[in-house]
Amino acid sequence: MNKYNNQYYIAQTCFTPTQIHIVADRKTENRDYTFTQLNFGETPLFFKNGFEEKDRRTGGKRVLTDVLMDGASMMVVDAIRDELKKYNIDYMQLYPAVYIDDNQIWHENYWYLNFYRNIDCWDRKYSIYEKFDDDDFDDDDDDNAIVDKYYLDVSILDAIPEEKRLLFRMGGASNAYIFVHQRIADFLIKNKHTGIRLFKVADFEEGDQHDG
Repeated sequence: MNKYNNQYYIAQTCFTPTQIHIVADRKTENRDYTFTQLNFGETPLFFKNGFEEKDRRTGGKRVLTDVLMDGASMMVVDAIRDELKKYNIDYMQLYPAVYIDDNQIWHENYWYLNFYRNIDCWDRKYSIYEKFDDDDFDDDDDDNAIVDKYYLDVSILDAIPEEKRLLFRMGGASNAYIFVHQRIADFLIKNKHTGIRLFKVADFEEGDQHDG
């Protein structure tokens, strides 16, 4: 077991009936923000409740949390942003974001963690993974891999200063999770920030995060 499997956590949303799962509005989608470095000074990114229509039908109520996640990354409140801005993290912007709730109220105290480049650092020798059997994918392209058990590549992470990799989005796999260093995880846990679950890489197996 290498040290990084115990130093990093995989971030997941909370799978509860009251958790908000955000989706971008049309204008934000058109900005291709998930893989593009955005220009500060332009309009914020806008998100809404992905289950708004369902909640209106069923009377479901969602609770606003400190962290709101979509499939690509997450929005965080000012307090978390203030901590993250202390560090020079590679390939990540803290970009202004707005959550518009079901009553059309704007919540402007959020920042989107815009990972405009991924870091591919899972070890193909020791990780457990499978590839899609699909003619649409290049057989040599690991982006079609589903990683069931991650083993982080020591040589790649050793070559990156720790501060620059405190947060990163995994590359080279279809399940491009956000990886969180122990230093950031400790801050989130200590301050009891809501809306996020953290799974240590050493203990993580695909599918387990949906339990409970």
